[in-house]
Amino acid sequence: MSGKIADVKTAVLDAFAAALAKLKKAELFTGDREFKVLEKEIRIIWLD
Repeated sequence: MSGKIADVKTAVLDAFAAALAKLKKAELFTGDREFKVLEKEIRIIWLD
């Protein structure tokens, strides 16, 4: 069960990071490809 809780916490933190980047008109540095769907909403700097 703890794995599912960790996944939810990670998803909440991802959402917070994306929302903050959009609000502040900032770039989001990430290697997490799940953010790809937000490329039209926020500027994403991809880390390898």
